[in-house]
Amino acid sequence: MPSVPERINTVSTPDNTTDSSLAKTRSNVVTINDLSNAISNISYVSGSLVITEGQPSQTPPTISFSDGTFTITLEAGREKSTPVADAFNSNCGNDSAKEYAPFGGGGTPDELNFMFAVVIQFSNGAAVTVYLGQGHAAARNNWWIGGSSIFSLDTPRLEYSINNLVYTYELSGTHESFDFQFKDTRPASAIQNVFVLMLENHSFDNMLALSGIPNIYAATTNDFNSYSGTPYYVQGNAPLNMPSDPGHEFDDVLEQLAGPGSTYESGQKYPSINNSGFVANYATTTTEGPVAPAADICDIMKCFDTKDQLQVLYQLATEYVVCDQWFSSLPGPTWPNRFFLHAASSNGLDHTPSGGEIFEWTFKDFSSGFELTNGSIFDAMTANGITWRLYHDTDGPEGGKVPLVAALKGIYLADVHDLTTFESDVTSSDYPYQYTFIEPNYGDAISGTYENGSSQHPMDSVANGEALILKVYETLRSSPLWSSSMLIITYDEHGGFFEG
Repeated sequence: MPSVPERINTVSTPDNTTDSSLAKTRSNVVTINDLSNAISNISYVSGSLVITEGQPSQTPPTISFSDGTFTITLEAGREKSTPVADAFNSNCGNDSAKEYAPFGGGGTPDELNFMFAVVIQFSNGAAVTVYLGQGHAAARNNWWIGGSSIFSLDTPRLEYSINNLVYTYELSGTHESFDFQFKDTRPASAIQNVFVLMLENHSFDNMLALSGIPNIYAATTNDFNSYSGTPYYVQGNAPLNMPSDPGHEFDDVLEQLAGPGSTYESGQKYPSINNSGFVANYATTTTEGPVAPAADICDIMKCFDTKDQLQVLYQLATEYVVCDQWFSSLPGPTWPNRFFLHAASSNGLDHTPSGGEIFEWTFKDFSSGFELTNGSIFDAMTANGITWRLYHDTDGPEGGKVPLVAALKGIYLADVHDLTTFESDVTSSDYPYQYTFIEPNYGDAISGTYENGSSQHPMDSVANGEALILKVYETLRSSPLWSSSMLIITYDEHGGFFEG
């Protein structure tokens, strides 16, 4: 359906203000250059003019068209004031990401001479309301454009939806003009809410290789590693919890992927990968504690009989999409890979941070948190007007109740909500958050066993993690949000388990 004109927020300054001895009417001209021949008409929204008190004006402004250019002329006085800028900002949702000025650096105006609304009608039947405002920058009269269809970050653009398609026009211009250049059109997504549940330390093959799901790319029982002259083959019946924690620091993963004796020089190409060192590493590494008992080193090659041992995961994997080539971002441990999820970067971190660093970042008594050069997804979403929410499963040991996302700069423990409120939150039809990230309980992290949590850490049973997956899925499945939601269940890294 075509867009409809939006409600205009004004102040008590009417159109056609009477001239005063200190005010002068001037011709204020702004042009909209339709470089793609997509606009059919531009019209003034009656009653939308907001002008500094005491300044004259003549409405409606004249709007003419010639050779692809719409010329809008408002006869009015010029006197900057905060109430006019406040009205403009209010109509733009008080969001600088929805306001754009191609000259003078853009940003949010503190004062404007006047502002008004126009409806832009497109030849495909769509119509959008935008707000035009005039102020000053660098001793020039300077124009702003804003509204719900305007996006000023990254590539400034105007976007609207019609007939289940999204149309995008790049914006540019000068202090007195706006250029509209058609960029692309794409299908409008029905997905309005994205939920991400990230669990701990299991490879795809460990969880799903022996699931029997057809057409997945996975290890088979012909795959093996050799250690001390003995071959160890992929097999089923993986233990519900491991006898010791497999290594997954950077050097552990280097050995697992490239074989014993492999080296890596910072900044150079990673060595060739043949996945030959998983057993050798599990049999010898002490990065996560004592080495595994000799009789148990074969466990690192074992995969779950998914249908019987992971019934929740199996049910979801057979009914929905499975990504069998989704790898962790960094060949290493939990912390940098979780940072990659939140920021597409770990800012150079390739190891598990010290307890002191974790304390400082999370509780922020001595730091502002872990800082990322380009910020996090939460910074980007906030800047673009996208709403988000964080949850953490607190049902478990105290040591497992600290959410890792709270280590990020700008995220505080108070921003992370108890998962006990999740059901009541999402069963509301007006759940306002477009992106939701959920963390498990990490179990007894203080002792290093991670027992009795819901993260599925290798030394803890997978049962509580299965229960957490089921709870999140069933809650969403029975909520009003289900038809417009995407649920992503993933793991931060492989945890040292074989990946073929």
